[in-house]
Amino acid sequence: MIAAVPRDPDARQSLTAYLPGAGRPNVTDLGAYRSLQPHQRTIKISSFFSQPISDGITGALSLSIERQRNWSLQGLGTASLLVPAGATMSPFSSEVILNRYLNEVPALTQHGRGSTLHAGLGLVGALRGWNWSLRLNHDRKWSESESDLGFDTASVQDAILQGEEAFAPFSADLVGPAIRDRSRSVITTSDAQLILNGNVASLPAGQVAVTTTFNAQRSHSDSMSLAFPEGNVVLGRNQGGSSLTLAIPIASAVDDVLPFLGRLSAELSGSVSAVSRYGPLYNRHASLIWTPAKRLQLLATLKHAQTAPTLDLLGAPRIATPNTPFVDLVSGESLFVTSIHGGNSNLLAEKRRTFTLTANVQPLATDAFRASFLYEDARIYDQSATLSVLTPAIAAAFPDRFLRDAGGQLTSVDLRPVNLYRERQRILRATLSYSGQIGTKPETPPEGKVPQMTYLYMSLTPAVRLEDRLLLSPDTQPLDLLDGDNIAAAGGRPRWDVQGDFNLYRKGVGMFVQSIWHSGSRARSSTATADLRFASLGTTALTVYADMETLLPKAGWAKKFMINASVRNIANARPRVRDRLGGTPIGQQPAYLDPLGRVVSLQFFKRF
Repeated sequence: MIAAVPRDPDARQSLTAYLPGAGRPNVTDLGAYRSLQPHQRTIKISSFFSQPISDGITGALSLSIERQRNWSLQGLGTASLLVPAGATMSPFSSEVILNRYLNEVPALTQHGRGSTLHAGLGLVGALRGWNWSLRLNHDRKWSESESDLGFDTASVQDAILQGEEAFAPFSADLVGPAIRDRSRSVITTSDAQLILNGNVASLPAGQVAVTTTFNAQRSHSDSMSLAFPEGNVVLGRNQGGSSLTLAIPIASAVDDVLPFLGRLSAELSGSVSAVSRYGPLYNRHASLIWTPAKRLQLLATLKHAQTAPTLDLLGAPRIATPNTPFVDLVSGESLFVTSIHGGNSNLLAEKRRTFTLTANVQPLATDAFRASFLYEDARIYDQSATLSVLTPAIAAAFPDRFLRDAGGQLTSVDLRPVNLYRERQRILRATLSYSGQIGTKPETPPEGKVPQMTYLYMSLTPAVRLEDRLLLSPDTQPLDLLDGDNIAAAGGRPRWDVQGDFNLYRKGVGMFVQSIWHSGSRARSSTATADLRFASLGTTALTVYADMETLLPKAGWAKKFMINASVRNIANARPRVRDRLGGTPIGQQPAYLDPLGRVVSLQFFKRF
């Protein structure tokens, strides 16, 4: 039995004063003690230098460093205190448990800081009809966090046992220091890649082009957490491999080779990568490109890919965050839990098979207008994913990831990535676009000057998901993510997506507008508070940019200087979720799903 403590101090000695609050615990507004979005500061310095080294060889050097700090409030600490029978101001004849927030002390906090270093060297050149490029990179990523998990309340409990009143506010001096977790992660990666491409043979329909790639990589990850020492892990990875791609012309009406076919070519590629612990991983790709008429191109592509999880997914340190809003669709509750994030060193490599059919059409006499239609069928095995909601299907497939107390209430969720057994996705997408100059054709400018034309690009891309079925594990029933099943707090997959782009540029000033719309989705349940409807959502972003060198060619300060002003989500539209009773779960309130909403930014770019 749960009962609210009477707010009137004089009534707390009467047992009858607890009857109105039976089954209805007091609710504390935690808004002032929580951050929807961490306060973050980032500084980044980057440089790029390119210079011809010799005849036919150009070198490039890139360097960058980024530092980041963030800070957030994680809600109030909590305490479960034993109140013995006959305690001061207690009307109970037996001992009870008092659950309360610790509003006598500051809120729990989480601090993070990190840095990223990058150095890259590139060389490109040509030799005896072959083009080549060499790329060398070194990256180092360091991050550290400090998280308050709660407070030591042993002194508070002792004071209650010695006669201190349990139900009244108590001195902050009784609360011990914050129980703090510290975690750290360091990832270093060095890699090299050599690419060669050229023609190796001549066929009646044209040249056979080949591209071959050789790559090698060495990575190291070291992570630790004071609260989860069993999850501390040091990982090393060696990776090396090569790939070969052939572009083979089959028919060419221009060269009078099987002219009734128009233009037909094939592209074949294969690669193998030896990755530490995952063995050889293979990738295969085959495409057939057919142009039967001047303004029609058809493509068919089949691709098989195997990919090892990144070291971030495998070895990120475990971090516990208390008071995380979470939706329990098993019980229909929306509550605050302790969430655990980090890496999972047992992840498998992902396998993906994708079949694509594409038709590119130019239905009008102008080349500026184009239409593209795509059908894609993807089968994905052992993909890595984070499950941000609890449903009966997820609870059955991953029971050890979700912990409940003796009363059955969810208390802790493990949100580290897992492998999903199999997913089948089918999608149909169309793109209509116009790209080109509008208005009168400008006069030919003096040598070295750019013509001052007006350029327009606009496109409309609707897409419909025909199928999205997911099997969490081999012994579970398939989930239909388009019809009521879901694995994310944001809901199921929308069946329809529409994107529109508009870009206009003239004389150094440009404007870019992008609108995106997603249809609504559903999370079905027999429990009213777990039967959720996710409304459709549309957002629009506007960016205006100016090349000051073009606008003010005589001003020295304007050389290589640009200004960019943007507004993201102009209408401040946010996701809206309702259950069958009309309520919104705590973890799916608009500000939790999209903490920022409308964002206005002003950026200045200067190249030296």
